[in-house]
Amino acid sequence: MPSTQKAMLPLAASMADSHDLKNSVACSAAQTKRTTGIFYLQLGSWPSWIGSVVLSASRNTRATFYFIGPAVNDSVPECTNCCWLPLTEELLFQRATDHLNVPLPTPFEYRKLCDLKPMWPALYPEITMLHEWVGYADSDIIFGDISSEIATLDEHPETELLVPLGFWPMILSQGMLSLFRSTPKMVHAYLRSDRWREVVMLPAYYGFDEYWSFEGVNMNSVYKSMMADGNLVGRSTGRLLLQDLAYKTGPFQGFTLSSFDASIRVLWQSGKTLAMRSGPCLCPDGHLGPAEDFFTYCAACAEEADWQHPAVALRSLLQEQAGPDANATLVASSKVFSWMERQEEVLGFHFQIWKKGPSYNNGTDFQIRTPASWDEVESFAITPTGFDDYFAGPATANGDEISVTLAL
Repeated sequence: MPSTQKAMLPLAASMADSHDLKNSVACSAAQTKRTTGIFYLQLGSWPSWIGSVVLSASRNTRATFYFIGPAVNDSVPECTNCCWLPLTEELLFQRATDHLNVPLPTPFEYRKLCDLKPMWPALYPEITMLHEWVGYADSDIIFGDISSEIATLDEHPETELLVPLGFWPMILSQGMLSLFRSTPKMVHAYLRSDRWREVVMLPAYYGFDEYWSFEGVNMNSVYKSMMADGNLVGRSTGRLLLQDLAYKTGPFQGFTLSSFDASIRVLWQSGKTLAMRSGPCLCPDGHLGPAEDFFTYCAACAEEADWQHPAVALRSLLQEQAGPDANATLVASSKVFSWMERQEEVLGFHFQIWKKGPSYNNGTDFQIRTPASWDEVESFAITPTGFDDYFAGPATANGDEISVTLAL
């Protein structure tokens, strides 16, 4: 399986001066037959881990992954179900004018693209029309087997919105991953917000793609209103979309799955992702992320009245201490934690905190390691220290807390 170099942009030449993809999608003969189209839009360089993202995408052949942004600077794996399209600020502004009929703010802050996520399929109607389902994903998610989720969509023709397990049904839009039918109702659902245009023209990122944005102006509110009116049918995926952030103390702040001396290793192998954690159970008290409620929950949580174990103890201790002292005290106290070991295949892994480095990641630096060649790479590992262990065969996890061979 040869690696693909910088020139892996078969669509770029015909796209440069045109917004019409119909004759420029070089891979269209194969891609139009795929059920789902998943968008990535990027201004500025692709992240250094993009090769691992592409590798995980390449195994999910029921979807076409559209990487719309700059030319890729490094070698990436061959991906027959990936399309690379150019994006510049000028092209983005023109598409917003043509398809949204709204001007974008100048200067355009790169995170502002996230406010536009619910509108990405509307920005590219010529792509959207090729697929029965469309959506978007963050570029710091390593997918497991999303193809099996897509395969079940035909069994539920009434379903219009697919929500990752752990968020359904309270959070219908969380910014990381969204899949919905390519019907006009769903592609243009953002129009149901009477303030979407105002949000788009704001200079700073607002959180319109999320569930926590200011004044409740977001796609989660749109979807929940549609559902309350009986105008939306959704369901959850069968597997968790796991995040590294476990206990939130503020925006992009808190404790990760590796905090409190926990050992965690995420292994990707041949299109499947396995998460393994050995550490204290964390019980929900409103601060845990929805998906992490499932992954860090243990029987002891149910045994304690009013969710007193250990979430309330954790919260009260955090009011008194912070940083390493709090960590050491919690680990030393047998009254606070019940130890658990968990191993589960997940839909994908979102490393939004680990990647930010030591100040966010328990003092640990996250190293982006890539193989010398992607030829025949069939597995790799993600830990709080970064990407590692690229193998041509099955990967083995060896740590202080767990030792398991990934055989999926």
